[in-house]
Amino acid sequence: MAKTLEFTTKSPRQIKQGDTETTFTFICKNDGSVVDLTKATSITAKIGNASGYLRSQSITINSLAALNQGWLNLQPMPDLISGLPAGGYQLEIWVTDQAGTSIYPSDGSTGFTITNNIQSTNGSTITTITFDDFVNKFNDITANAVKVNENDINATMVDKINLGNILDSYLLVKKSRGYSQPASLSTVDNQSVSVTGVANKATGVLIPFDFKDNIDLSKQLHLIFSYKTSRMGDSANTIGVYVTDTADNLLLKVGTIYQNTQVTKVHLTFNTASLTKISNKGSILFSIGADYELSLTSLMLNYTGFSGSFSEQIIETDAGNIINSPIDLSTYRAAYSVGGETFNLTDDGLIYKRTATSGNGGFGYFCNIDTTKNVYVTYKGGNSANSSFVPRITGADTLGNLKIRLDDNAHTVGNPVTPAGIKTYVYKITPTDFSSAGINKSFGILFTISGNGYAILKDLTVSNTIGFNSNSDTQNKILEKTSLRQNEIIGQSPKSLGSATKINHSGILFGTYDIQSQIDDGILKNLEVFAPSAGNYKFSVGKIDQNDLIVSQTDYQIALNAGYNVIDLEQKQIVIDNGFRLFADLSTLGIYQPDSSHQRLFTSLIQDDSHATTNPNYSGYVMYSDDVLLPFKYEVCEKNVDKKISTLKSSINDTNLSVSNVEAYLGNINLVSPSGKKFGISVDDSGNLTTFSLTANKVLIMGNSLTLAGGQIGMAASNPSSDYYSLVKSKLTAINSNVVVKPRLGAGQWESETTSAGRQQVFDDIISPQLDADTDVVIVQLIDNINTDAKKATFEADAETLIKNIKNKAPKARVFWIARWFADDNLLAELKEACQAAGATQIDITDIARMSDTKSYIGATRTGEDGTSWTVTSSGEAAHPGDKGMQLIADRVIESIT
Repeated sequence: MAKTLEFTTKSPRQIKQGDTETTFTFICKNDGSVVDLTKATSITAKIGNASGYLRSQSITINSLAALNQGWLNLQPMPDLISGLPAGGYQLEIWVTDQAGTSIYPSDGSTGFTITNNIQSTNGSTITTITFDDFVNKFNDITANAVKVNENDINATMVDKINLGNILDSYLLVKKSRGYSQPASLSTVDNQSVSVTGVANKATGVLIPFDFKDNIDLSKQLHLIFSYKTSRMGDSANTIGVYVTDTADNLLLKVGTIYQNTQVTKVHLTFNTASLTKISNKGSILFSIGADYELSLTSLMLNYTGFSGSFSEQIIETDAGNIINSPIDLSTYRAAYSVGGETFNLTDDGLIYKRTATSGNGGFGYFCNIDTTKNVYVTYKGGNSANSSFVPRITGADTLGNLKIRLDDNAHTVGNPVTPAGIKTYVYKITPTDFSSAGINKSFGILFTISGNGYAILKDLTVSNTIGFNSNSDTQNKILEKTSLRQNEIIGQSPKSLGSATKINHSGILFGTYDIQSQIDDGILKNLEVFAPSAGNYKFSVGKIDQNDLIVSQTDYQIALNAGYNVIDLEQKQIVIDNGFRLFADLSTLGIYQPDSSHQRLFTSLIQDDSHATTNPNYSGYVMYSDDVLLPFKYEVCEKNVDKKISTLKSSINDTNLSVSNVEAYLGNINLVSPSGKKFGISVDDSGNLTTFSLTANKVLIMGNSLTLAGGQIGMAASNPSSDYYSLVKSKLTAINSNVVVKPRLGAGQWESETTSAGRQQVFDDIISPQLDADTDVVIVQLIDNINTDAKKATFEADAETLIKNIKNKAPKARVFWIARWFADDNLLAELKEACQAAGATQIDITDIARMSDTKSYIGATRTGEDGTSWTVTSSGEAAHPGDKGMQLIADRVIESIT
């Protein structure tokens, strides 16, 4: 049985050193089902890192009482994380009950991160040595040095001063010596030393320091180094770091590191106030207790925390002519020492692949920018659906020294976007942000990737101006208010498919990527396609529903040449709105086999005639993921301003036309009695008028998954009281406490039928038994799954028949038909004709469906009627209305009824 341990959606995944209030929340599952932890006799959290097991902490059973089943809280106490260096750690939960001990997860471990707190980095700005400072210091040195006659040194004797060898460090690494027991010691250069210990003996290496002047007891010191050990797993697996005096007496413990065969960078800080017993000289001791080798590199001890050379602190800048020079993507640096990482520079940009499923991976770049002005980070990037791609600003010493998060609204320029596909992002960091973070000119930009998958960085500019080109300050002000035009690139380049192996896949139909557009008012801008021959090829715009079926499909024919094509389609104004995606007809274009030269970057979804839906209420062929390469890539962008204005004018003209042609038809004329009661007027074929009350007394609501789905609620409301059925029922009850609202009726089978006879049978068997002679309101929500030619063929006639059947069984009923969340424009027009012909009222919710914030989302928590909770994991489920969408639908229904 597969045991899993997952963070809840809102749980933090990292904790700062010294934080005792942060609480992690996890869910324990067994084969996908939550576990009843209240039956356990003990629960223990155990943590470790690459070196192995470190520490544990008990979790009381009583603490589970207020949590959902399977949930548990872990609030790390000082005994659990105190003294642990910043970095990635692994966690297991050990649950013991009468049956034995279960370990979650059963495969691997769940990762979390410990980060430095502000004391770890001293909170001071990074000192930048100006040229004048350098000249003054040089003059001080020469003034106190042995005098040299004017002609003793000539120009030919001094070729150049190597600024790369000037270090901000007080360590004398080349004078290192062994500590206590005899040990093998070797120094490589003025920043590196290695020591081999003695079995079962305390030994190590002493690295002298000399501050020349007395140590400043008001400041903190920074000890920066990288290390690795020749092996791991010793019982004596810790390495103590101490300050000693010149007689090797221990004065202060600085920290503890652990055996690790991977090179690991460490930044330790300590207060100098406790070093009163020494004036300016002493040693740093690395103490080991076994016969393994400890290699130390990049050793530095200073007040500033800067770990580079002097040359890295000298910047030549003409502040009046700063232009946006893009960062060379090939200069990336891996941010974490984790396995399974690969980097490739391709036509799509820098491709980062990660196979680890826990912890974080990532990469970054170091920058030197004027931080006394606003700094703008502009990049095009994205990630595969099963990973996250988060930018941060770090210190100049290491990419692990996190300083400023950028994925928040406080730093976003323009509208915030949810990562999916390749998009343009712009973030602004102010001088105040930099000052608060202790950053002066030099810093890093880190891209963190969690989960296994891909990340793509296409372009990156870090500058005092917005965008990928030079801009003036005035332009910055304008661009900050208007934002860059939103765009997203979905898929990977098919340019090299000419050398890939084509797959013969029998019965293949459509294909797309597991990424949908998230741009409001989006259109298809560019299309890259690899075609086997010249000709016209079919593409479609649509959605994928909760059954993995294509819905709301609109087809297009696009002419292609043989081989690689790049086509600008913006003028065609092919709409790909929020939640939609582009599909290609693969029966003519084909698919290709991934290999080492043609790696698959994103999840490919395909459809063929051998994978039909297993849902008895629906029909059609499902989209499913497969390890294949798709022969296309596309870009979606916002409509430009001219097109938006044109669309708005068209909408205004349509509205004016509708207003000028208003007709009083059945149900549109309302009367109010002297006591305030509302009545409607109906007319029969003989011209007889009848009044009826607008207060509902007996109501039937029927529909597809928006009305009734998993958990016995509407998809994708967060809970039973938040779907449109419950909201409408509550409002009708408030108006009339005696109203009878029948249980919601799932009538999705009516949509699945492909003949009029079949739909009539659904009415006779499922719908008719729920109708009574005194039913006075019927709400129908059926249209979204009419997604094949066979289903569409008789839809208009069948919709009209359904309305008439309802009225025959319930003569007093007013019929309201909700449409549409997914269906296409042609079906909506047909439904309008059917409603007018049969005397029903159409409730159009198209505008609600097109809003960007009315849908659910992947990671949302939903709870059914029986109290069972689950997480939204599929884009099909997430495409359905969330709580806001349900509320807006309910409001529109109530408005129509009353």
